[in-house]
Amino acid sequence: MKIYNLKYSFYIIALLFITFLIFIPLISDLTIVNPILSKTLVIIPFLLVILGKLITIRERINSNNKVTKDVGISIGLTIALVLFLIS
Repeated sequence: MKIYNLKYSFYIIALLFITFLIFIPLISDLTIVNPILSKTLVIIPFLLVILGKLITIRERINSNNKVTKDVGISIGLTIALVLFLIS
């Protein structure tokens, strides 16, 4: 699998994971009581998007394009992830 396809598969899996996290509690009576499990389930999409952005940054550096927007998004998501873990 090419890196290009891997990047988009990370984004699609993260989107599906977020969709499942939203719709499963709405459809059923299932709730997650364990705080460690709930934080883990929320962290997974963040990590997938950050990995996809890191692949994008690597591709743009190799092709000599600007990477400032992608670096800013990656830093912002990382800060949000760390703050979520601390809380």
